[in-house]
Amino acid sequence: MRKLLAAWAIVGSIWVVDFALFTARGFAWRGDDLGWLYGIAAMSSIWALAVAGRRVSTTEWVCSRLAPFLQLYVLFFVFCVGASLLSYFCASADLPLADPLLRAADHALDFHWRAFDSWIEARPALRLLLFVSYASLTLQPMAVIVASVFSADRELAPDLLLVSMIASLLTLALFLFLPALGKPGVMGDGHILALLRARQGNLRLLSLHDIAELVTFPSFHAAMGVIFIWIAARKWWLALFLIPLNVAMIAATPPMGGHYLIDTIAGCLVSGAAIAIFRCFFPASSLAILRQASRLTAIGAVERR
Repeated sequence: MRKLLAAWAIVGSIWVVDFALFTARGFAWRGDDLGWLYGIAAMSSIWALAVAGRRVSTTEWVCSRLAPFLQLYVLFFVFCVGASLLSYFCASADLPLADPLLRAADHALDFHWRAFDSWIEARPALRLLLFVSYASLTLQPMAVIVASVFSADRELAPDLLLVSMIASLLTLALFLFLPALGKPGVMGDGHILALLRARQGNLRLLSLHDIAELVTFPSFHAAMGVIFIWIAARKWWLALFLIPLNVAMIAATPPMGGHYLIDTIAGCLVSGAAIAIFRCFFPASSLAILRQASRLTAIGAVERR
């Protein structure tokens, strides 16, 4: 409960900031792009009914699992929209682009984006694997929420959401001061065009399409990849699936998302900082995670024998 309250507090704070900036700058929302709001309202209504249904014996088992799932889902979705809107306000600050600095960092690391991209293009099977892993970002939280609700470890999803929120706020803080266009990866140049529109500052009628995919540095895909691996280490059946998937997703950030290599490295560092901050506030969860990881290591050692 304490973690969920902290998560709702973070989401509430983000929306307070969003609302203040939204009204102060005279923005409006497109009337034909309110499906997400209706979806949240519908899910919240079903969540309320499920909470009430837990007190009825005939629906107790179903509602006792449906209610936490819907709460986590609504929390996750409301956070995503709020953080995306906040990223638009960060982009509209129109600070100098950091692309020359990021290119110089890649050069210092002896990473050549075009050569790497061409190498991936010459291997269709690998390209497809990286594409699928990169696109899985939006589905993986749902998988963890389902696993959390129907397994003995009900802390999986709250821990994931809290660490993701911390990582998102750290990412946005860096993005505010180091905006970058990046490269037109396999996913296209939508992120470049969206950032350019946001930086022009003349768009006052917003939609979800206008506020998505703005962040290049640091890579949020890379940050989430590390966080998913950290979560998966607690359950061997999650680890079998999520660890290889997220290793591939981290590797996919330059060619698929058009990121610099330094974006990927920074994203991994952001996730490490987010996990460290989480451990400061919730040390008991950290000890439980270490115990689970130790058990997985012990099981692996026994199986190798």
